[in-house]
Amino acid sequence: MPPTVPPLRLMFWETTKACNLRCQHCRAVPEAERSLVEMDTREAFGLIDQIAEVARPVLVLSGGEPLYRHDI
Repeated sequence: MPPTVPPLRLMFWETTKACNLRCQHCRAVPEAERSLVEMDTREAFGLIDQIAEVARPVLVLSGGEPLYRHDI
């Protein structure tokens, strides 16, 4: 019998690495500007929709300063 894959239960989306703070408790290394390789909202929502077809994980928005993303 083949091994089964456990269901996806948790998904993290690091919305941006850009941040204007340097909080001691934060694991992220702040960057002054958003990265050119970040997914845009359309791409990210498309990926979330694809995942939702097969699983219903908890979605955690993570990363730097979320207000740097005007498209969320």
